[in-house]
Amino acid sequence: MRTLLFLIPVLALSSCLKDERIAFPEEIDVAIDGLHQSFHPLDNELEGLAIQFAVNLNDTAAMRPALLNAFGKFPWLIDIAYIDTLGVLRIVEPASQKGGEGVDVSQQEHIVRCFQNRAPAMSQSFVSVEGPIAADVIHPILSGGKLLGGVSALFLPELVAAQVIEPILAGQSFEIWIMEPGGRVLYDQDAAEIGLNVLTDPLYAAFPELLAAADRIDKEEFGETQYSFFQAGTNEKVTKKTYWKTFRHLGAEWRIVWAKPI
Repeated sequence: MRTLLFLIPVLALSSCLKDERIAFPEEIDVAIDGLHQSFHPLDNELEGLAIQFAVNLNDTAAMRPALLNAFGKFPWLIDIAYIDTLGVLRIVEPASQKGGEGVDVSQQEHIVRCFQNRAPAMSQSFVSVEGPIAADVIHPILSGGKLLGGVSALFLPELVAAQVIEPILAGQSFEIWIMEPGGRVLYDQDAAEIGLNVLTDPLYAAFPELLAAADRIDKEEFGETQYSFFQAGTNEKVTKKTYWKTFRHLGAEWRIVWAKPI
């Protein structure tokens, strides 16, 4: 047992040293910090609503304007909702998304995780009830440790990513794109690639170096490599030097990928 306890910090130190030996472009950390700064206000808002709703879940007349007010603070949201303990969307705002009310979303992984752990959770991307490929953050509503439901915010990953990454890219020759584990592209300068799976989509099949790189990006939290693919916004094939790190939030992971022609 003592040997095992000794090996754990050694392995962790080895991983850190490996990370430090790679000269990562600073823009990756800038992007990760920007994403954290985008999600923290949303978490604060959802936590505040959860505390407010825990006092009186029967006052739906007050819940609707509170949800709508929170929705208006984040232009990248699709909707915001109260979900009951059965995992049913009971109140959804804004009005354009009320068609989702009454839909059972109890089997979505992040909702199961939130309700089981009594803790906030963020999903990976999925095809939402509302239609688009989206992701979701949910905070539990608790009273004395008892679960009363959750407050959920559905959002478009490409919009929250764009507000962070586009200022970083202005006037630069490098690219930044985002892939989640599993291969789906959450953000890219070429909008047509958003939502595609780098590991499986036919668009990428003729680029074995890219497929190998994507496989590493899928499996490894950080690293460096290179691959050949089209220059962003063109049909010109170029070789790109690539680095990536992982943005983590409430159980979800996004690979932040920096690439530049060499």
